[in-house]
Amino acid sequence: MVAQSLTLQRWIFLGVASIVVHIFVLASLKEFSESQIARFKMRVPVAIRVSQSQKVEQPTPVPIAKSTPLPKKHIVQSATAKPVEKPTPVPEMHGLSASSFAPAQSASSTSTEAVAGNSLIVPDTGVRKAPEEVVALPKSTESVDLSETAHIDLKTLVRPEYTKDALKVRLLGSFPVDVHVSAGGEVLEVEFSKAIGFGMDERIRAALLKAHFFPERDKSGKAMETWVTIQFKLEMPN
Repeated sequence: MVAQSLTLQRWIFLGVASIVVHIFVLASLKEFSESQIARFKMRVPVAIRVSQSQKVEQPTPVPIAKSTPLPKKHIVQSATAKPVEKPTPVPEMHGLSASSFAPAQSASSTSTEAVAGNSLIVPDTGVRKAPEEVVALPKSTESVDLSETAHIDLKTLVRPEYTKDALKVRLLGSFPVDVHVSAGGEVLEVEFSKAIGFGMDERIRAALLKAHFFPERDKSGKAMETWVTIQFKLEMPN
């Protein structure tokens, strides 16, 4: 029983002590808040007075001086009119006289012979020479030779591939081939005066049949169908 009474008294003492501490804390807070409010009230008027005293002075406007207008220049125009220049007259073109178109009467005559109606100076009267009176221009005695021998256009020739046998024997050299060329330059036939062998005859024939030739032409330049012999050169591939 004594222990229980002591415990109860302890709890009562602790409760009273906590109440006293709370009352003391609340009183201190009240005094602190009142002092802060008083200080704030003292600062506000000072700040207002400082802000009112520091007013920004506006600059005094400077009057702008008006510019004096420049005096107008008086342009004096001359009333005297310039004389109008007359155009220089074109001299009249004088052509040959009528007597100039007549044949000379004698060797001492100074008249000039001219074709009637063809002068650029005397007006054309429509008079023309008869066809039999016109002298034909002499033809040139030397005619231009336009003849040409048929020859292959190398741009159109595709070199034939070597056969295995030709590669083994390393076939080289130039071989004569007869080619029948049309007037248009097409290859019509291909013949060998001597066989080349090693399977190259057929390959050369096929390459020439696909090629194009410049045809043979006579002296007047006319293309003609003809036979031509060419030297077909064989070279080992790299």
